[in-house]
This record gives sequence, C-alpha cells and structure tokens, in this order.
Amino acid sequence: MKIAFCAFTWLISVVGVPPGIGIAQPAPPPDLPRTTRILQLWLDQTRLSEHLDLAKLRLSSPPSPLVNDKGERSLQLDLRFRGADTPDEAVKQFTSFLNQYQAAKGLSLPEAVFYQLIHSCDWPRNDAVVTFIVVEDRFDIFLDTDSHELLFHQTQQRGPVRQFINIPLLAASKGGGSNQITVTSSKAPGADALPQEIEDFLEGYFIEANRAAHLKDPEFSYEPREPDYLGMKVKGVKGQVLASDKYWEKLEMSFELKPAPNGQKVVCYLSGEYGSGILGRLPNDDDYAAIDEAKLRDFTGNLLRKLQDRISRSTP
Repeated sequence: MKIAFCAFTWLISVVGVPPGIGIAQPAPPPDLPRTTRILQLWLDQTRLSEHLDLAKLRLSSPPSPLVNDKGERSLQLDLRFRGADTPDEAVKQFTSFLNQYQAAKGLSLPEAVFYQLIHSCDWPRNDAVVTFIVVEDRFDIFLDTDSHELLFHQTQQRGPVRQFINIPLLAASKGGGSNQITVTSSKAPGADALPQEIEDFLEGYFIEANRAAHLKDPEFSYEPREPDYLGMKVKGVKGQVLASDKYWEKLEMSFELKPAPNGQKVVCYLSGEYGSGILGRLPNDDDYAAIDEAKLRDFTGNLLRKLQDRISRSTP
C-alpha cells in the first residue's frame, strides 16, 4: 500500500531513553554538538537536507509520553520538513516523499532516521521515538515493547478534537529490500539461536579479515542481545566499506529478526565512519568522518549475502 502526501512544514522529533538489564541504568549523555554535526553531515550526504532542516537536538525532561521508562530524560531531535503550509497538502507531499525514498533506497525513511539517530548518539533503541510533526498532524515511529516491531502512529489534531490512528509503514518496507535477507526454514537456525549465529558470523568475519591484512583483532562492543534483535559496534578494521587500506573504519550495526512466511527475515541497519591514524594507531573519535551512504548500502548487501551463505552451509 502506498501512502499519499503533500507539501507543508513538518517537524521531526526523535526521543530516546535507554533500557537496562535487571535494574535500569541510565545511558551516559551524548555529546550533543558532535552528534548534531554527524546527523547534519548524514542529511547532507544523503541529500535529505534538501527536504529536512535539522532544527534542534536536545535532552528533555519529562520524556515523551510514548517512551517506556518514564523516569529517564529523553533525547529529542527536531527536523523540519520543507513544503506547503496547508495541512492536507503537506501530508500528501510528505507521504509521496516517503514512497520515493522507499523506491530508491529499498528501506523506509522513518526506519532509516530512527536507526541513524540511535547509532549517531550511541543510544539504545528501546524507548526511542521519531516524531514527524506536520502542521496539525504528528507521525511517530517507535518500538512497541509487546510486538517488538517499529510502529508508525499518526495523531491528527483538528481544533479541540484529537484522533489517533495506527497506520502501517510503507508496504515495501515489509517486503524485500537492499538491507534484508530471508533465511528459509529448512536452513534457518531456531529462532533463539539465530542472534547468536549472526554474532558469531560477524566476529569471525571481521577477525579473519584483519588477520589476513596483518592487523590486530578488531574491537567489538555489543548491545544487550534480544530474541529478535542484536546490535554490534566494531572498531579497528580497514578495507571493508572503503576500497583502501589507508583508513581505519568504525562500523555500527543493528539487526532486526522478523518472522517470514517461509523462514526468518534479517533486516540490517548499518552506519560507519573512517579516519586516518598515526603510526598505526586508531584515530580519536573526533577525527572520523561519515562514510558515504551508497558505499554503506553496497557493503550491507554483500555482508548479508555472506551471512546467508554461512547459514546455508552450516545448517544441514
């Protein structure tokens, strides 16, 4: 199903509150000026800045009413959509923009923005909300803790009347895309085993690549693994996304695991940075620059194909 859309001014807010294991532990506050620069560069590189203005990134308290942990502050990103001032025309233009992005990139724009914020701020996905505000309408994307799906929620404001509508993400985002594969049931590990299978594959892939290049093993860090999600950061690799051994690369990956009619679907969101080190040392965090989105997309597709091949070979 396509979403229709029109021209006007939108505001996009992103809110995040970190989850915990057992007793919830607050995430360290992000470096807001640095993160703002990273997000603005991403908007420029992807040409989304032709349609979206980065208005503000801030920590706010109390948190968004949509977040799950009401005791934490929320991280909020405001983006303004350029378009018509009439509410109905604005909605039509925005949904048309979503459809065009989906067709060109193979993934939904709300999901892409959601994970770009999570990666840029090093902020857990749980209790994160991206809000697109358009004149009198709001569109929120957030993680539903019951279904573990990203939901798209519309709030219409017409004078004193507020109407809440749960609308699906673009239909194409539920099908195939450049950032996803389906592992058939005859080859897929059990649902509980797949996150560990993916993590083992990634560790082995990057360690083997570094040793082949006579580099020390990369550094890994992980988000808490869930039955249908895992997140990983890898630092200290070369020649993975960029066809050059001159630059160190730092990559961050999120994998959503979804049921599919004939198996399980693996959806990957990946962001990355590169930088030059001195005498073989890794660059400081402020000395990295964002990797071009097209190169990241190509690498994601190649990585998922290798993962699919690994699973098919390792499963009877």
